[in-house]
Amino acid sequence: MDNVRRIVGFVLLLALYLLASFRYFPGRPLDSLQATGLHIIRSAPFTVGLTLITISMVQRMAKERLPWPRILRFFLTISLFYEFLFALYHYLGKGQAGI
Repeated sequence: MDNVRRIVGFVLLLALYLLASFRYFPGRPLDSLQATGLHIIRSAPFTVGLTLITISMVQRMAKERLPWPRILRFFLTISLFYEFLFALYHYLGKGQAGI
């Protein structure tokens, strides 16, 4: 039962990340997919770097290597936090040209 709970939690975290990084263009599904893919590719180096720094600090403090599922959870959590900050930046008008 504990294993099922971990899998469901991971899938929900992944779905929330994909929903947060989705870029919607009304009536143009291919443009939406393309913009979403480009956004994920452009933000991945930043979030991967933050994840590597975080994981290395956690492993030094714990003095043991973290399992891959936990590393992926760290990555998705950091990515969600980044998406939240990125959305605030855009919704407050800072990321739009001419403002």
